Amino acid sequence: TSGQEGIYRQWSSATRPYDQFARLTFDVRLDSSSTVFDTISDNLSICARSSAIVGTGNDCSFFIRAFGAANGALGAREWGVFNGDPGVANAYDATLFRPSGMTCQPGVTYTFTVDLYAATAAGTTAGKTHGTYDVTISDGTSTVQVLGSGFRSAAYTSGGYLSFSTQQNVSTDNLTFSLDNIGMTNLNATTTSLVSNNNPASVGELVTVSATVVGSDSTPTGVVTFMDGTTPLGTGSLDASGVATLATSSLAAGAHSLTANYAASATSLASTSSSIQQNIRYDTSVDLASSDNPADTGAAVTLMATVTADAGIPTGNVTFYNNATSLGTGTLNASGVATLTTSVLAAGPHSITAIYPTSSIYAGSVSPAVDQTIRYATTTALSTSANPASPASSVTFTATVSGGASTPLGTVTFLDGVDAIGTEILDGLGVATFTTASLSPGAHSITASYAASTSHSSSVSPALAQTIRDATSTIVVSSANPTVTGNSILFTATVSSTGGIPTGSVTFLDGATVIGTSDLNSTGEGSFVTSALSVGSHSITASYAYTASYTASTSAVLTQTITASTTDMYHDWAAGYPSLTDTAPTSNPDGDSSNNLQEYAFGTDPTVGSSTSISYTNGVVTAHGQPTTSITNIANSVNYRAVFGRRKDYVVAGLNYTVQFSADLDVWINSTDSPADIASDAIIDAVSVPYPLFIQTSRGDVKPTYFRVGVSSK
Repeated sequence: TSGQEGIYRQWSSATRPYDQFARLTFDVRLDSSSTVFDTISDNLSICARSSAIVGTGNDCSFFIRAFGAANGALGAREWGVFNGDPGVANAYDATLFRPSGMTCQPGVTYTFTVDLYAATAAGTTAGKTHGTYDVTISDGTSTVQVLGSGFRSAAYTSGGYLSFSTQQNVSTDNLTFSLDNIGMTNLNATTTSLVSNNNPASVGELVTVSATVVGSDSTPTGVVTFMDGTTPLGTGSLDASGVATLATSSLAAGAHSLTANYAASATSLASTSSSIQQNIRYDTSVDLASSDNPADTGAAVTLMATVTADAGIPTGNVTFYNNATSLGTGTLNASGVATLTTSVLAAGPHSITAIYPTSSIYAGSVSPAVDQTIRYATTTALSTSANPASPASSVTFTATVSGGASTPLGTVTFLDGVDAIGTEILDGLGVATFTTASLSPGAHSITASYAASTSHSSSVSPALAQTIRDATSTIVVSSANPTVTGNSILFTATVSSTGGIPTGSVTFLDGATVIGTSDLNSTGEGSFVTSALSVGSHSITASYAYTASYTASTSAVLTQTITASTTDMYHDWAAGYPSLTDTAPTSNPDGDSSNNLQEYAFGTDPTVGSSTSISYTNGVVTAHGQPTTSITNIANSVNYRAVFGRRKDYVVAGLNYTVQFSADLDVWINSTDSPADIASDAIIDAVSVPYPLFIQTSRGDVKPTYFRVGVSSK
């Protein structure tokens, strides 16, 4: 028994517990009552150290302690195992004790087993001056383990003492304890390695992992536990060669970090293998589609394979097959889709599949077969029963379709230009006929179009020029409508006919009055220029005169509008302000920033000077005014737009608005954006133009901060 001073056991220099793999065993029993062992200053300590003293020196190679009250992570009287930094002379710190979960009860004998690895990692043989240790505590009924704690001390070279001590207030307490069965066994150091016989493997495949445990002195015996991360997979017993195996087919798809844990035996220390990554491939499936099925001979057919998996998106290549013949490969994109475009498939049926090969992550798979049909090429011939034909007489067209290993079946559509005039079914000889008496006078381009069937591709006959004696039609257009007095107007008449391009002349009339004539050119057009039309509306027609080949025709009436000049419009506006005595466009009688022409263009009052900006609400202009800048915030981005008023009749009034931007009031650039309507009233529209992001200056690209609107009149 011992009081505050404690007791210690010294070992011979050949068996010091700090410089070899060893297992220390001893029994400890607290003989004092719990009422004595009840404060944080009361403790029972066990350690191995270099000097023949007790306490908490930094040279301890293992350190176990129980406090009378809760301290750090430990509960009252709970056995704690110190976990320091191997090779570092850690100062004592109660928070570094790892709890064991077992409480030191008075009168109970606790059997301790301490495995000293004396190395930088458990189970290795390197650096035998310091390392890690495992602690097992049993109270005869239950057993707890604290594995892999770090030695407190740096290396030391002398001594070798097993120390047991108490610490308490000796004036009030006298902790006593008993020791028995102290012993040390030199153990066989082990290393464990792990391999897999099937890596990567597919889901459901059998994987056998083999652990080989090698001892420093002898071949270990015992049991190896195989782990998937922190989950046990099973155990295997070591054979005479130190090998244990486990076969499993239950690993889920994905990556698994496998380790093998060799449990310490009576003669050998425990060790854990390095982890190996066991990959279990995810199952995949391939869906195959064709862009064109059936397809014509020689047509480009795009085969699209979509590979999906239980997890993730497969990568790699897909090989496309026509029966057993490879057509080529395609690389999977980020969506797991691979394509192959081919035009080499011969006419007839084809069984197409797509094969995704096995990779380290994904299992291979084959798509269901797609029955791809390539149609046989065809030709279509067309003949007529009468050409030319009289108006309203019956004409029979005969189409003959041929090609491929069999007679084509299906339908033929007869067309006059692009207009279908009838559809007939092919007979057993590949012939279809169509009779019509509804063709209009003139020239007709007749074709016969065979619609593709499952086995035969479509084809169109050469055009057959069918003539029906015909009529003409005339249209007339104006180059400027409306326009102002004195401007030249070009009237163009186009005479057309289904039978060709008419020749001759065309007469232009204003009502019943002839105003000009023109010969038709090679495209059937005639034109006439005049500037003599008066203000008002004019009923313009073009009359094509009868010739030997074509009937006469007159165009529909074109209403030509002649308006007053823009100058007149400006002066009419100015006349609306009786107090405006100086009406010159460039004058500024009200002294504001706008001259008369700008007041006219912006819809402001030329007799009242004002710097108020244009305003509007909900699409309605509420006040006319000077140009301004609109600032809005869209998606956390500030949007600047130049806003100004524009007359609704600005086109007729001959007004031009030019928006310019500048960063320094020196260099100005014209806006390339068209104004957009944002509000209106009876006189003007409020329009806006976006500020450009940057403009080029001598200082480089600079964000504009100014704009101006120029107004000119035609």
